[in-house]
Amino acid sequence: MDRFPIARAADVWVEMIAAARSTLDIGQFYIANQPGHRMEPVLDAVVAAGQRGVRVRVLVDGKFFKTYGDDARRLGAHPGIELLPIDFEQLSRGVLHAKYMIVDRSDAFLGSQNFDWRSLEHIVELGIRFRVPALIDPICDIFETDWGLASGQPADFRVSTSTHAYPVSVEHNGGIVECTPALSHHGFLPTPSLWDLPSILAAINKATHSISVQLMTYETLEYHSEEWTEIDDALRAASARGVVVTLMAADDARKNAQNMKTLLSLNELPGVRVLLVTIPESLQGPIEYARLTHSKFMTVDCKWSWIGTGNWSKGYFYDSRNVGLCIAGATFTSELQQIFDLLA
Repeated sequence: MDRFPIARAADVWVEMIAAARSTLDIGQFYIANQPGHRMEPVLDAVVAAGQRGVRVRVLVDGKFFKTYGDDARRLGAHPGIELLPIDFEQLSRGVLHAKYMIVDRSDAFLGSQNFDWRSLEHIVELGIRFRVPALIDPICDIFETDWGLASGQPADFRVSTSTHAYPVSVEHNGGIVECTPALSHHGFLPTPSLWDLPSILAAINKATHSISVQLMTYETLEYHSEEWTEIDDALRAASARGVVVTLMAADDARKNAQNMKTLLSLNELPGVRVLLVTIPESLQGPIEYARLTHSKFMTVDCKWSWIGTGNWSKGYFYDSRNVGLCIAGATFTSELQQIFDLLA
């Protein structure tokens, strides 16, 4: 939403896509366009890239493609654009939930934004653009792995070309930050050591002062699984150490009694605040699947942060594809904290 003093994702996407010279790889949950809205110029830029000879490959989730695939099919029908659905439901009971693009293997974006016009206008989202080869290469491996799986390769197919050691040092806003890719899910990673959950848990367990988390959903019980409390236990332990924990989620949580029970239980702990964010209705009237907070990030002690594409429940870490970054350094984390504080 336009309250945030950062670039609009739609503008960043168009700029990146327009600069593509050889390859454009896009991994998205689904695609939803509305003529005359901000998603349309993005899709036009993708089509134009294919027309000028860029190899354009688009991966979408197979389950959503079956029911919400019209805009994806239209995009894939253009010359120069290859589009494949990947069936993570069959592979691992999950979905392709990642949202990212890679331009010429040298410029990348990941974040909470789906390729959906509502994400660009009516939902609180956050993403990050980066041009660091050591951070991009593992995500290229993720894309190549999933492209192969979607093309019919066996379930154990993996592409692993990245040989970087992590973390890597990156200059940001006059300071040095230490960055590591944070990926899921557990069983389908070309580089298993880059699984995101252990890094998130380690950061929570090391917290001494504050933890701020913004998500769409935070759940300990999913519809197809047993209770899962790895992160919940870590947050409760942080509270017991005197850490101030602020957890922000979409107010859709009110529709789920079990979810509310978990959140209210957390909220009762010393130093813990659970905030459910309500976004006012648009002047255009009610908009389905919109007007909510959808960002996925965490800051710890104002010096460590995670930004990604997954919410916090078991399936996002163990069953579904997501991508993210862990970044240690105050110059970056302070910016995330300022964004968090706008809604807190």
